[in-house]
Amino acid sequence: MERPLIKKLLGLLVATSALIAVAVQAAPLVSFDTNIALLLNTTPVAGVAADTTDPVFEDTVFLTRGPGLTAQAFTGRLGASGFSTGAEADAISAGDYLSFVLTPASGDGFDLGGSSLSIVTQTGANGPLYLGVYTSIGGFEAGDALATLALARTGTAQDEVRLDLSSIAGTITAPLEIRFYGYGANLDSGPFSINKLSIVPVPEPASLAALLAAAALAGAVSFRRRGRPRA
Repeated sequence: MERPLIKKLLGLLVATSALIAVAVQAAPLVSFDTNIALLLNTTPVAGVAADTTDPVFEDTVFLTRGPGLTAQAFTGRLGASGFSTGAEADAISAGDYLSFVLTPASGDGFDLGGSSLSIVTQTGANGPLYLGVYTSIGGFEAGDALATLALARTGTAQDEVRLDLSSIAGTITAPLEIRFYGYGANLDSGPFSINKLSIVPVPEPASLAALLAAAALAGAVSFRRRGRPRA
């Protein structure tokens, strides 16, 4: 095989890899990076604004605390205490949650069915043991959780979880609230924080297959052209 052909095929491979990387790392629909937003924070704040918001949503999206929690000033983290030492129902009744609301732009709707929710949290030794994820579509009652996460209560380790949102697929035309209820704390004063949070579209397998097929076709055409004998 000629050296120029090898270089060309390698170039095609690199280009294809770049395209796939872009597809896999799609821009988030909404994201909060409190490590940046609250980097110099020394006093409690009511909430934090999203650093990325897709135009499909109206206005700025805020991550805030529920009425049952006490604001805590953690550098680089949106923190709180006051989580229930009881069960799921106790946390729901007390309003022990953090949440954000996605409001569709006027005349538009959005679909999270092909997306995933990624959340990075940090919990103190006496903080909540469980974190229930709820949506206004599924409901905010005991047993309505989209998922329930067990938290590492080390004070320093961060829990990172990615959740599939296919269960709420379909066009959403009304505001959607997503809440994170914490419960099972050792002490009411036990701290918890959200460090990062995002909703990212997951590329469909057909899209990746199309990219690979296009690259294979381009490589085959290049090989055939290079392989033709000279007159």
